[in-house]
Amino acid sequence: MGLKMSVIIPMYNSGNLVSETLDSLVNQSIDKSEFEVLVIDDGSKDNGAEVCAEYVKKI
Repeated sequence: MGLKMSVIIPMYNSGNLVSETLDSLVNQSIDKSEFEVLVIDDGSKDNGAEVCAEYVKKI
């Protein structure tokens, strides 16, 4: 049916919180093919990019 929703997550040094946010999105009842998640990293110096990369591998 196509995308119905885009979720944009701004991230800056919040690697400890991004996993909680992504868990919440993954557990939504909407069909996963109907939404996209865009994480925008503004030059973080923590492990946020690695956390996001692990979620990409899971999904």
